[in-house]
Amino acid sequence: MEEDEGENLQEARQKRLRQMLAERQQAQQMDEQKKSLLMRVLENDAYERAMMVRISSPETYDRLISVLAQLYQSGQLKGKLNEAQLRAVLAKLTQRREGSITIQKK
Repeated sequence: MEEDEGENLQEARQKRLRQMLAERQQAQQMDEQKKSLLMRVLENDAYERAMMVRISSPETYDRLISVLAQLYQSGQLKGKLNEAQLRAVLAKLTQRREGSITIQKK
């Protein structure tokens, strides 16, 4: 009986390991697809900046990928973006709404 439990535990561990490896491989493939898209639509200096954004702000990087993918698929990109153009896109993505707070005294 204890041997059966040990075998079941071992099988469960193996299954979990296979699942983790599959998830890691899928994540690597997605990352490669993102990099491939960036190489198609960005010049070298802009690509390097995008990689820095990936390190410093993963959320902004994901939004950047989404925007660039939409522009690319819709045919709105005319040639590759340079670093200045990429910075403009990033500025729009990270733009925060400025709200004003007014305090009224009674």
